[in-house]
Amino acid sequence: MKKPLNLSIIIPCYNREQLISQTIESILNQLDFYPLEIIVLDDKSSDRTVQVLESLKPAIVNNRIEFVLKKMSTNVGPSKLRNIGVEIARGDFVAFLDSDDSWNETKLITFAKDLKNKPEIVFWSNKYSYAKEEFVNSDFLEKIPFLRQLLRNHAQCSCVVIKRKHFLKFREDMRYNEDHECFTRMSYHFPLYLNHSKLTVLGRPLMSKGGLSSHIWRMRIGEIKTYFYSISYCPSLALIMPFLLPYSILKHIRLLTR
Repeated sequence: MKKPLNLSIIIPCYNREQLISQTIESILNQLDFYPLEIIVLDDKSSDRTVQVLESLKPAIVNNRIEFVLKKMSTNVGPSKLRNIGVEIARGDFVAFLDSDDSWNETKLITFAKDLKNKPEIVFWSNKYSYAKEEFVNSDFLEKIPFLRQLLRNHAQCSCVVIKRKHFLKFREDMRYNEDHECFTRMSYHFPLYLNHSKLTVLGRPLMSKGGLSSHIWRMRIGEIKTYFYSISYCPSLALIMPFLLPYSILKHIRLLTR
């Protein structure tokens, strides 16, 4: 019999009538554990996303999971949706899952095991893949230093689990790279524990057409903003800013010429 896990899953959603069912099913298919609640925040979808979600409620409740569907009256963007979700959440931990992504069935088992072995965990993530056949299971749990997280985002939104009382809000004035900024800020205050298991399946590759990450230059500007914002809580980074800016530009050139 599955055991409860004191965790709230937050799903920001916009026009996902074709994909949201598989996202929810990946939660219901978790082995050994079930979450306290699933919170879906619909960003004023214009398709049948809300109707699909309402049709899924009986299956969710039958799995002893509370279901919260909050419908926005205006489009507010994913950062605000996630922040609202955390405000509503009741679990000791919160996990984010984008509405076109899904989890491997061992996601919650893996997190629970790591938390048992390392009860000091506040900020945890797993790795991701682009297809179910790429699933990789690993016992390697690595602590990612702040500077390494600043230089490269090791915590994708659909992978992270955060202790709710220590959550630091997403910047709602950032439309691009807001996850990197938030998770870098988190990693300054709380170490990021990265499990190398690929437990999240992304609905589309990063930087592919159709998502915010496809706006490559705007994402790069978001990364540079992350560098500047980080000076506010880590002033010593100002000393290496002359190196960080060309580093980001070189990454951009490399990406364009691949």
